[in-house]
Amino acid sequence: AYSSEAYPNIQYGLIAEEVEPIAPELCCYDETESGKELVGLDYNKLIAPTIKALQTALTRIEALEAEVAALKS
Repeated sequence: AYSSEAYPNIQYGLIAEEVEPIAPELCCYDETESGKELVGLDYNKLIAPTIKALQTALTRIEALEAEVAALKS
């Protein structure tokens, strides 16, 4: 485990090369002589889809919990 005291500047994130095939609209590019070069991700664009996915997951969890409760009774 990493200690925040030992590594105060450690950051976590996604790997842009893995995100690009799935959601290229989240990627940031630099224009080079040979075309666009992937340089990172725009995390601000990731906030709304993440919240929506969490809402969907919570709704599904609540439905599953209700099913389990009904089966137990």
